[in-house]
Amino acid sequence: TLDINAGGNGVIYEPVSVAGPGVGGQGAIINYGAADFNGFKSVTLTGDTTFGGPVTDPNTANWGRWDIRGGTLSTSTNAYNLTKVGSNQISIVGSTVDSALADITVNGGILSYETTTTGLGNSTNTLTVNSPGQFQFWNSTVPLNKVMVLNGDGTNQVLRAGQGHQEDGENTISGSSVALNGVVTVGFGGQNGGDDLTVMSPIVGTGSLTIEGAAASEFRLYGTNTYSGNTWIDVGLMFLVNTGSIGESSNILISAGASLVANTRTDGTLTLNGAIGQTLRGAGTVQGIVDASNGNVAPGNSDGTPIGTLTITTNITLGGMTTMEVDNAGPSNDRLVSTTGTITFDGDLL
Repeated sequence: TLDINAGGNGVIYEPVSVAGPGVGGQGAIINYGAADFNGFKSVTLTGDTTFGGPVTDPNTANWGRWDIRGGTLSTSTNAYNLTKVGSNQISIVGSTVDSALADITVNGGILSYETTTTGLGNSTNTLTVNSPGQFQFWNSTVPLNKVMVLNGDGTNQVLRAGQGHQEDGENTISGSSVALNGVVTVGFGGQNGGDDLTVMSPIVGTGSLTIEGAAASEFRLYGTNTYSGNTWIDVGLMFLVNTGSIGESSNILISAGASLVANTRTDGTLTLNGAIGQTLRGAGTVQGIVDASNGNVAPGNSDGTPIGTLTITTNITLGGMTTMEVDNAGPSNDRLVSTTGTITFDGDLL
């Protein structure tokens, strides 16, 4: 194990070659000192390798972090695997990554993909993130082309765009698929909501998707997404773009202040899937048309708040089950509001 034990932001110009899990599985490269943002210029994997380094001082920001910055991460064209362990952050910043790098597994801490980094290796191999591990984007300009598997626990953010201290730009996932298992939480961090994430890939699997973080951040979906769990937009905006859809998600929950933007679809419409009993819930807003002629609508039933107003900016057609709750303790009840269009009633009212 190489412990850089950084005392500042020194640059390690000497090429470093590493392999293996390191002493006790803690990593072949670790940092038990203060953050080294400049870090390495050249790291070569000579076999399957583990990177790590725990956060040894939880009261000091970025303690234990180390970077590969403005350099290279090479496998000498070999298909070696990379594993991230420990609770620290490791960032690959503005660096050239060998296109042969194979599977990447994040089991702890943060692995961050930043600025002009060229990719993360072979696009047919898999990036797997196991909570409490987290994969982060920070102002990345090269779309990440990698098969992704996200294993969530419903508590920790598995995928994140931005770190919260500034606007962190556009970030894109373009691999063949993103698979969800468990409850996968996606977070956003820019102070002014400038950190956005676009997913061109289809999102698949049995898991659920939760969006949280900065209120103005944008999460854009372009694919035909077939994941079957819930979709919870707790904060921010989720866009369905062109033919983007979430028609297999069993429940769509929108918290107050959050929005699902459907008017960026070609047809401008969120169509609920009656074949699976898909239900639109919450006290937030759908921007666009809602076709619930074969689906269900339940205003207010999100975020633990039984009473609330679900707002549709244009037209909504009801045809399945519409559930409205009355507060017995006071003069309030669920409301369904169309701000500029019409509500067409059919189906059942419960």
